[in-house]
Amino acid sequence: MASWSVMSDVPNPLIDGKGDPFSGAVLKAYLPGTTTSTSIAIDSSGTSPQTSITANSEGKWEVSGNEILPYIDRKHKWGIFADATDALANSPFYMGPFDNVNLVLGSDRTGNTFLTKVTAIASALAIGATVQTLGYDDAGDGGAGLYEVVAAGTATEDGGNFINSNPSGSFQLKLIATEVNVMQWGAVKNGTASDDAAVVAAIASIITNQGGEIVFPQSIFKVSSDLQLSQNGIRLRGHCWRRSIIWYTGIVDALTSNNVAFEMDHLHVTSLDPSTANHLVGDNAGTGTGICAIRLKHVDANVHHCTFSYFNKASLFASAVKTVDGVTLGFSLTIAHNYIRYCWGGIELRGVSSDTLVFDNTILDVEKFGISLGYDWTAAAQSGITADNCRIWSNLIQNVNKNKNAGGGLGDGFAITLRRGSATDVRNNYIENYDAAVGSIAYGIHCDGLIDGTYLLATEINGNNVVSNTVETTYSVWLEDCYYGGGRGNHFAGGTGSVTQQSTSRWFDFGVNFFTGSPATPYVLNGVHSFAWDPVNAKWLGSTDARKELAFDVKFLDRHWDDVKTFADLDQTPNVSGGNRFNTFTNALNIIDFDGGVAGQPIRVVSKAAITYKFTGDLKGSSADIVTAAGDITTWESDDGTSWILTGYVDVSADNSGGA
Repeated sequence: MASWSVMSDVPNPLIDGKGDPFSGAVLKAYLPGTTTSTSIAIDSSGTSPQTSITANSEGKWEVSGNEILPYIDRKHKWGIFADATDALANSPFYMGPFDNVNLVLGSDRTGNTFLTKVTAIASALAIGATVQTLGYDDAGDGGAGLYEVVAAGTATEDGGNFINSNPSGSFQLKLIATEVNVMQWGAVKNGTASDDAAVVAAIASIITNQGGEIVFPQSIFKVSSDLQLSQNGIRLRGHCWRRSIIWYTGIVDALTSNNVAFEMDHLHVTSLDPSTANHLVGDNAGTGTGICAIRLKHVDANVHHCTFSYFNKASLFASAVKTVDGVTLGFSLTIAHNYIRYCWGGIELRGVSSDTLVFDNTILDVEKFGISLGYDWTAAAQSGITADNCRIWSNLIQNVNKNKNAGGGLGDGFAITLRRGSATDVRNNYIENYDAAVGSIAYGIHCDGLIDGTYLLATEINGNNVVSNTVETTYSVWLEDCYYGGGRGNHFAGGTGSVTQQSTSRWFDFGVNFFTGSPATPYVLNGVHSFAWDPVNAKWLGSTDARKELAFDVKFLDRHWDDVKTFADLDQTPNVSGGNRFNTFTNALNIIDFDGGVAGQPIRVVSKAAITYKFTGDLKGSSADIVTAAGDITTWESDDGTSWILTGYVDVSADNSGGA
């Protein structure tokens, strides 16, 4: 037997779909672009050319009783026919090399219309058999799939879920879609041509088949559609972090999860051409078109190891990841190990949700906020927003509100802002370089919970490191309108005011917090019930030595009225909650009532101008109005939290030596 050169792509032996030898099959070769078979050299010298070779009973190629290893030059295409009759009709059921096997009727992308990929398999495969392809256009291009042989006419051919077998329609191939690849629908993946149709078809296939996985191989997929994921149990999986790229060119949301049990990993979603020279490199030098990279309308979701970039139009209130208010989201949302850069907002959590975990995310160069909890940035009035049992742990947030304009961003900036919800735990986050526009305020951690009657309850702030290197008005921690919270073991560094607590924040337990910033008094207490240890100055802040033992009392049930506050200008019903020593403003004014008091609360008011107290309503204790001058002091006590009784009046201009 002669020594043969081998065309390794030609199967030898040839077997059918059941694994049995395929005898009688015919092998022929063609020059690309022709439909005429050419000679095949069957020995090393090429002296005995044949135009076809037939498989024997063992499925091996044979000429004149001799088994051979066929040789076909790679410039040729080859076809395998079911039998000699099919060979004469020129209808191959395999076309090679195998990198051209597609199992889809029609022309290939080189225009060779004679290369029909699936034709006469009917004699080899039975209903119920399976067929595995190697690719869509080329082996290894990601378009391979597993198909079941079904009866002809089972469904309308759609180029993906169902494929007609041949021109005679002997049977169809049905995609077995527990996992699909967008390449199975002909995605171009060159970053120029649109892949909308292919990606939408892949999603539709998953929905048709009751959930599954959609794979995006390493490449750039250009889409403009808002991709709606409306089936339970959908997973989007990329090939590698920042390598499988969805380039969204639309003007709304790139991806929307409408149902539960959703997972997304190792995908890069961007709203700016990823071929841009400075994409994810250097300064924010481009503006995307989309509002949101992934909008979650239901939870039970896991978004991890993804990259989101350039969703940064402030006019659109754009964010990388966003949940939706007004929709019952359910439980168990995890957003972890993601990389977010050059977005207007980072992770925006709102809606009726519970058991949300946001951890180990890297958020860089965002305009407005790194992580926002319980707030709708598009609406002035906040309603129906809660966010319960949220844990914000171990995130790195750098350069908030830094890169849009030279020297600052747009308005206030927030690394982490908490507005609604209960049982919130902010732990072990590292925040650096948060900035604000001139005249605005930048916050490292911002807690503001009393808006429209909704509360921020039971908030813990533990073990964070907050550093600001900016010169604008900045606060490491700002506590306003917050109830029932705690903050222990934090490191607050830098900024013009490291921690500020307003008078409307109550029952906060500050344990050993560390201040290493440059301000001489880094802890500002406008309110009460707060204590912290300043190791730099070796003293307790917000307390006296007599109260040191109360510093770790979580409940703070007793009240301490220490601070002297100043009433707002022209306020006829000044608020006296959280204090008992007040100065009036320096303009003349009529005061008709005090707001915010509690039964039994005493207050002392020092007049800083001509102040008249009008005894016509809730002010009691005199038959006529009292006109005070600068320096005069009045004392009052509330009997029921609404009415105030005058208990003392000192006229500093009078002679009081006689006790009058």
